[in-house]
Amino acid sequence: LGGTLITESEIISILKEGPMKTKDLISRVKSKLRADAANKDLFRDTVRKIASVKPSASQEEDKILELKSEYR
Repeated sequence: LGGTLITESEIISILKEGPMKTKDLISRVKSKLRADAANKDLFRDTVRKIASVKPSASQEEDKILELKSEYR
């Protein structure tokens, strides 16, 4: 009895819209992250694989995720 697992293609399609803050991406998939405990690790590993992290202007701001060129 588990929720729906998040897929790499779902995260890619969201990031294809353009660079976004980590928390904005998380808010887009929050229901799935809550639906199945496995999604937390799956999400983290997928984001590390398909996105590069650009540092933000200040320490207080969230980092910006950008889709790696091979996934665009």
